[in-house]
Amino acid sequence: MPSVTATSRPVNEGWKFTHVGGGEVVKKDEWISVKKFPTTVHVELLEEKRIPDPFIGLNEWDVQWIGEAEWSFKTEFSVADEEASASNADLVFDGLDTFATVLLNGKEILQANNQFVAHRVPVKDTLKSGTNELVINFASAFRQGREIEKQHEKLHLWNGDSSRLHVRKAQYNYGWDWGPVLMTVGPWKPIYLETYNARISDIDIRIDIPGNLTAHVDVQFTLDPPTKAKASVTIKKPNGNVLIGGTNIPVTDSGVAKFKLSRGVYDAWYPVGYGGQPIHAVEIEIADEQQNVLDSKSQKIAFRRARVVQDELIDQEGRTFLFEINNVRIFCGGSNWIPADSFLTTMTPDRYRAWLRLLVNGNQNMIRVWGGGVYEADAFYDICDELGILVWQDFMFGCGQYPAYDSFLKSVEIEAEQNVKRLRHHPSVVILDYQVAESYKLDLDYSDETSDFRKTNFPARHIYERLLPSVVEKFSNIHYHRSSPYSGFGKPTTDKTYGDLHQWNVWHGSQEPWHNWDILAGRFVSEFGMEGYPNIRTVDYWLGGNKEERYPQSRTMNNHNKADGFERRLEVTSVPAALTRNFRLTLPNRRSYTWWRTSSTRSKLRATFITRKSCKPRRWLLLTVCGDGTGKARAGSIQQVHSYGRSTIAGR
Repeated sequence: MPSVTATSRPVNEGWKFTHVGGGEVVKKDEWISVKKFPTTVHVELLEEKRIPDPFIGLNEWDVQWIGEAEWSFKTEFSVADEEASASNADLVFDGLDTFATVLLNGKEILQANNQFVAHRVPVKDTLKSGTNELVINFASAFRQGREIEKQHEKLHLWNGDSSRLHVRKAQYNYGWDWGPVLMTVGPWKPIYLETYNARISDIDIRIDIPGNLTAHVDVQFTLDPPTKAKASVTIKKPNGNVLIGGTNIPVTDSGVAKFKLSRGVYDAWYPVGYGGQPIHAVEIEIADEQQNVLDSKSQKIAFRRARVVQDELIDQEGRTFLFEINNVRIFCGGSNWIPADSFLTTMTPDRYRAWLRLLVNGNQNMIRVWGGGVYEADAFYDICDELGILVWQDFMFGCGQYPAYDSFLKSVEIEAEQNVKRLRHHPSVVILDYQVAESYKLDLDYSDETSDFRKTNFPARHIYERLLPSVVEKFSNIHYHRSSPYSGFGKPTTDKTYGDLHQWNVWHGSQEPWHNWDILAGRFVSEFGMEGYPNIRTVDYWLGGNKEERYPQSRTMNNHNKADGFERRLEVTSVPAALTRNFRLTLPNRRSYTWWRTSSTRSKLRATFITRKSCKPRRWLLLTVCGDGTGKARAGSIQQVHSYGRSTIAGR
């Protein structure tokens, strides 16, 4: 059979969906055409004007049935004779949310149960020339999670339904103190049909740059299925010119190309404010013995040496915790990032760019992707690379005691491997970690470096200290941090002289006066924050024109502030935005109330940055900003300014 170049095309036309069994909004056996693909049910029903906007008023509670129902999506797509005759044909599902059964031409080809995992399914024997039918049936993640929890155990968590701990799905969908309960469901990432005789199945580019800044580049690639072939590998400069390359590289199941570049030959990547952000490209082409091109791939890279420096201090207790890029120590100031929308299929590169540009314009250079959301879209990391924003990337665990039974571990391992491989080439990504709360009174012997942990009351420690670090080490050169916060060296996470620190003892905890920020610091404060109202336009948006609710403590206002105990913290205690301590209250209306709260919050944040930047040794920090109470991430909101992740800055 003659060689065929690998091809890939999206399966994104003609999709329809239905509510299995029907109901008031979608009748039984009623199939609705989707407006855009990929998609999720809420987005499509909003487009059809069949449900109210859940970000307005109390509408959130009128759409809870969606997350408890079963849904089905289907389409028909044509396959050409040439595609059907290829040696291999795969359907690739980049992401299914969450419990899904997939059928091709009536035959079950996949069962999925992890929103963060992609699936490649060989369909050569099921695919046919002409019309093919693809059906995806989605069970309720909420109901499925409850059933799984019954089979195992109910575990401790900070918020949301405890069944979420057993479900590999964006945890914020279950509700957080910054956003609504909106259990999304559907094919949330693209689906492709790929045909090939042989394809490049993996590219692993390791760039080792020692202290003298000589770059050692190791390009490894894998061919599937193994095929006798030749490869060419070319590294290109940002302007497209060739920097270095190699040809006639022998390949069977894999190939390797190695290059050495002296300092000054390549352009180094730096964070914003410290230098430029040149992006190079590695191009790989595979040809068979008859010189027929089998496959080609291009991978963006950048040259930078990244270190997390934890040196002993001479004149005081503890160690440093700081980032060093190309031998330059970086002052990191930034924000924590929550998902930018409850409905992620509505996000676009332009929206990501607008948010991240605001961060840079606010003189920030680091962002931490919070573990209660998702491993962000490729566009997010591409833009961080381009703008020079360092990324602290959580694995997707947030505020809970997670299980570690065999099926859960296997799913997490696949998830971690896929996402480490996807993120490893981004120069912006400099650290990977997870989250745990010491307050859960778990078994925490920090000096134990050998135990399996699965038989303790902290079984997930096996994930965090055995599984994840092994995956990160095997598939990348990125620094792995065991937790956030985490001190290391046998110290508890509250030790201010080691590692990173979460400082919530102004808004949460002991509720210190904000004037104490300078003594509440640590080596690297990776979370702190406070609550404050958004722009009045955002408040009016979620009120939906209901002026009768336009006052503090109205039912609608309270529904958009899910922070536990917020009334006491805002009005009585000495936390930021406690107007009674910082301003004389003579406020005639809602607008004045909002303005003074925002001003108070701004003054506290400014004080924090100033005090921590002037400390010696200098203390690094990541600011937790906020969502906006609509479920769409905009800053300055009364929503979640005191939990783990926040977006950057903006107003509606």
